Amino acid sequence: IHPQVLFPLFQELEHFTPHYLKIQNVLFPHLERINPKFTGLKIMWSLQDQTKASLKQILKSLPNANYLDETLIIEIGNYFFAAFGLIQKEEMILFQVALDSFSEKDLKLIQAQMADFEPCFIEALPKITLKTEPSSFFFTSETGHLSYEQLLSIFRYLPVDLTLIDEFDKVCYFNVTQDRLFPRSAAVIGRDVRNCHPAESVHVVNEILSAFKNDTRQEAQFWIRMKGKFILIKYVALRDEHRRYQGCLEITQEISALQALKGERRLLDWN
Repeated sequence: IHPQVLFPLFQELEHFTPHYLKIQNVLFPHLERINPKFTGLKIMWSLQDQTKASLKQILKSLPNANYLDETLIIEIGNYFFAAFGLIQKEEMILFQVALDSFSEKDLKLIQAQMADFEPCFIEALPKITLKTEPSSFFFTSETGHLSYEQLLSIFRYLPVDLTLIDEFDKVCYFNVTQDRLFPRSAAVIGRDVRNCHPAESVHVVNEILSAFKNDTRQEAQFWIRMKGKFILIKYVALRDEHRRYQGCLEITQEISALQALKGERRLLDWN
């Protein structure tokens, strides 16, 4: 088989990515609440990342290949061994544990939260709006005051993704924007931030949090390129007036449009 014939077939396998995202961002947090010490989830996350990395390498190699050399054949074999192994682990272990552990109410909640992610070889799940109790929350300070609805609108239309981690390293809030760069599910609320990262990068998360808590660093910045976008990721330590650590704010922004700005546009040039 010529590599050019295989290339579009392997491209289709990229649809497994949202499948893994749904498992990592919805199913794993719910399972962690049942058994926080269940290390099998971290192992499966690592296996998912290894499988995605293998597919990425295959897609990088196929367009420039004139024939299937030994290296490429081995990589393809590794991918199918890993992908098929994940399917077996899901069907025979992960999903069975989930079905045995969750009530009908839990499963409906999980289904509703998974509907926020792209489908994987299936039709999109119907969006389900979960009812929440109305709030009379009102924010006031020396610089003004905001209603609950105004706060929601501000967070919704900010041109950045926000995720807040409290002083105990638990995810306590994220905003829902129109075009969120990294998917989030309500299932993540209350989850230890270390469980929101692959095992291979947890040591870096620990180093950042330790530096924030020790007050040796105030922020950490990273930037990556992903699907044609240039993304700036910034972590900021939150402190009270006595510089006591209160948590960490993750701020993510797509900045390629900002980088492309030239000259100036003044208010009167709005049209």
